[in-house]
Amino acid sequence: MRTKLYFVFGALFFSFLTLYSSGLMAFTLPGDNTISAASGDQIAPSLSHGSNSILVVWADGRANPYSAFEYETGRDIYGARFDIAGNLIDTIPIAIVSRQANQDNPKVAWNGTNWIVVYESYAVSGTGYYYQKSLEAVRVSPAGQVLDAKPIQLFGLTPSGNYWSVASDGNNWVVVNESTSVNWDIVAMRISPGGTVLDPPTKSVVKATYYGRANLKLAYAGGIFLLTFDDQYVNGLFTTSAVRFDSNLNILDSSLINFLGQSLSDLSTNGTQFFAVWNQQLPDYSMAVTGSRVNTSGQKLDGSGKNISGNFPNDSYATISGIW
Repeated sequence: MRTKLYFVFGALFFSFLTLYSSGLMAFTLPGDNTISAASGDQIAPSLSHGSNSILVVWADGRANPYSAFEYETGRDIYGARFDIAGNLIDTIPIAIVSRQANQDNPKVAWNGTNWIVVYESYAVSGTGYYYQKSLEAVRVSPAGQVLDAKPIQLFGLTPSGNYWSVASDGNNWVVVNESTSVNWDIVAMRISPGGTVLDPPTKSVVKATYYGRANLKLAYAGGIFLLTFDDQYVNGLFTTSAVRFDSNLNILDSSLINFLGQSLSDLSTNGTQFFAVWNQQLPDYSMAVTGSRVNTSGQKLDGSGKNISGNFPNDSYATISGIW
């Protein structure tokens, strides 16, 4: 009886393969052709304006089979383009990076020709004995095509959440990151339009001190890169300091710029000047999203900033991200 059972199963399986390969059998179920929301979490969005569209990227958990539990290959980088009127171009998201290891915290920047998407992944350490967090990048064309089948490795940079950022001068991209394999300086590294890493991870733009920096924001305007970051902890808040450097990573200031008495939420550019936004408590103890124009000397042009949101309750903080 056991021999006959196996024989019948094998015959049926062979017939199934024959029909399937010949195109005579289809298994489309109701709803299979309907686009629906992705499973898992979609987090850490970042967006960048291109020539005539906006690319939004995020860390996507649809590959995680365990839902709320962490999984070693359960997070990838996806993206979608919008036109300048806000209409979705890619109704099916682009799988920008979908491979082994988790990919997290993507950030995107446009150089006038293509976007670059920089993200956190894992790579073998310099000694080759263990895996550690690393930074990688891929370029994306205006048509939404991923241009790098093999990610660009940014060797020597050890990333962590909001301790790094990326921007472009209209030609090269620049990645800044706090901490390398040898110290806790904030260093800068250029990537060419062709995807070639131009610098070793040794060009320091902010020297390390006895405490760490975080919340790095980088933008370019009028020939100047402006880098802001959380600095000293004073009266329950982090102050924001800034530094300027040029396209060759030459520092333009003899000392750090005292930029703001609290953390900055975002920094954007229109090509000739910057715009900074932050949460601020008002005299009546309500909160507001506040903004100011910033010149290429790193000075705010609107004093203590302008209320651009209207007031909201004291215990509320807005999560702010903006592009010009």
